[in-house]
Amino acid sequence: LVPIIIVITHLNFAYGQVADMWYLYFGVDFQGSFEATSLETKLMFDGLGLKNPFHVDIDMIEPLDNFTYGAAINKLWKARGLEGKTVPRIACIILILFSGIWPHLKLLLLNFYWHVPVKQSSRTTAFYWLSTFGKFSIADVFVVCALVAVCNLNIDLEPESVLHRIEREVPLIIKIMEASVDEKTALDDVCNDLLHLNCSLPNSTKDGFLATQFGIGLGSVSCTLCYDVVTHYYENPAALENIVDKLVDGIDSSGGGIVTLRVAGLRGIHVFCVAVLTSLILGLIMEVYDHIAKHEHGRYRLKRDRRGSRMFQIDSDAYTEISMLTEADADSKYATLYQRSSENVIRLRSYILLVLLSAIATASTAWGMFAPTMIREVPGSIPNIINETLAYDFDYEYSLWSLTNVVGEKGGWDIFLMYLFGFFCMFGPLIRASLTILQLVLPLNRSQQKLLLHVIDFLGVFCALDVLFISLYLVDVEMPPITNTIIDPRAKFCKVLHRFGFPEACLKIEFHTLPYFSVVAVGWFTLAVLSAFVTKLEYHALDPYKDGDRGGPYFCERCPSCFWDSHRDRFGNDI
Repeated sequence: LVPIIIVITHLNFAYGQVADMWYLYFGVDFQGSFEATSLETKLMFDGLGLKNPFHVDIDMIEPLDNFTYGAAINKLWKARGLEGKTVPRIACIILILFSGIWPHLKLLLLNFYWHVPVKQSSRTTAFYWLSTFGKFSIADVFVVCALVAVCNLNIDLEPESVLHRIEREVPLIIKIMEASVDEKTALDDVCNDLLHLNCSLPNSTKDGFLATQFGIGLGSVSCTLCYDVVTHYYENPAALENIVDKLVDGIDSSGGGIVTLRVAGLRGIHVFCVAVLTSLILGLIMEVYDHIAKHEHGRYRLKRDRRGSRMFQIDSDAYTEISMLTEADADSKYATLYQRSSENVIRLRSYILLVLLSAIATASTAWGMFAPTMIREVPGSIPNIINETLAYDFDYEYSLWSLTNVVGEKGGWDIFLMYLFGFFCMFGPLIRASLTILQLVLPLNRSQQKLLLHVIDFLGVFCALDVLFISLYLVDVEMPPITNTIIDPRAKFCKVLHRFGFPEACLKIEFHTLPYFSVVAVGWFTLAVLSAFVTKLEYHALDPYKDGDRGGPYFCERCPSCFWDSHRDRFGNDI
């Protein structure tokens, strides 16, 4: 069964690497009603053939671009729109290694150590390192999660508020429109796109007899009126400013909606995510079976040694204790890890330090879930003018918690991404840190301590803050070249806005960490080091495999005997 699962996982990884992973889209969802209340606005509505009240219902999604794993690599390597190429190309190499090569290599190594006969300590060492670094294949998933959360620009539209804000900024809007939109384009935008009059626009605004240009038929009078109004106010900006004030005051509006520019995950990233999870769980299952095999081997060795002690009358304090007491009696005694450890392994001061470090790791991990540790910044001429006219600021601070919630807003399979991101970056580390401090301070019997030992050990697979750090670096590098081309910086409108003092780039999204993020980094580092020390201490104190091993899982099979890696039995023989 294992080879079949590994082959399927290989295929899922390959599919995720070639299929569309995510897409960028623009959407409008607006339902509103506008009622003319003044004489001027009623005449305007009648002249344009609009019902009073006039109802607007817009529900549209316009895909802008699809992205694949290969496209992301290509953008990073070419580094268009970035100051240099060194940093993006380093990020490109990291992405290739972690999300391109490593997922397949890890599966091959798992398959090898599962089927090929090797020394037990070699297999344990391999499984330990594969579980430690296996989670780095999830880096690309975290990158997409961050993109989904950060590239999520929404403008809430409340008609009355929008109209009054536009009223205050009419002079600036008029100047920008004059510089960027010619008269014929203005006619098309207002008469056809906005009012849906389906007018045939004149070839020139100086053509004279309007009926010949607009055609004869239903709606031609409305087209003529629209043409006259737009032309008049385009040529007389001051009059437009006055009429806007009157129109805003003479229209009652209701309803609302949202305009959005955001990223959503596609099947490629969802299949890739399933493959990553399958690979991690498969490695964890292999570790569990390795643990069971070592446990059974330890019980067999203990029975063999007891028979030898009865035959040859070997006298040893530690050995006599094991020989005289049944395992049930030993398990029933409640004690802390310190009480089960010998003085030559850890002293009381060091043990207290471990308890304090575990408290720091737990507190910083919990605090880092809700503190603002990251920020999205949206420079560019279009965000700036939206900020000036609508008072809407796109800059936004994120915590890990808020970032996770935004990932699943679109629904569907993105909810799966949300849960995966939340567990690996928040709940996995927090649970592991909490269990570590419980293991250190609570007096438990041996069975309970062994259970906590293995849970803490195996939970390391689901603690991926270190992968998150790399992913945030990749997002920081990827975001500008991806978003800088959403709107062509060479577009006339962008150049006009730049002449009016707005930034040169039309739209750009940047993502950075805040100083508070260092607390998350300290918490992760403390937890990583603490978990290694405590796990080693637990194996020394509990000796679950009955092999006298003071270190348990082997960080380094060929390292000399020490606190970190001691794999010799009580007689000094290599295991």
